[in-house]
Amino acid sequence: MVAQGNAANGPRRPSAAGDPHETLFIACLDNGQVVLARRGPAGWTSQTVATGDGWPSLSFGKNGTAHLACGTGKLMYARGTVGHG
Repeated sequence: MVAQGNAANGPRRPSAAGDPHETLFIACLDNGQVVLARRGPAGWTSQTVATGDGWPSLSFGKNGTAHLACGTGKLMYARGTVGHG
């Protein structure tokens, strides 16, 4: 199991991507929030990264920059770096 959800509003519309270090990430919606889950050595961890209600889309550039697009009533885009490991 990657993440516990909030009943019927639980994790849905997942988008998976691997960074250049082969770390797996999944972005999904959970009860009106965009959640980013990451698989590390100790298993899966997750954190809320934005409010959203549209299909999240996650990808990584060659330099490890994460690119996340999602809907909030408007099309939103965010990018950032994630730590390795």
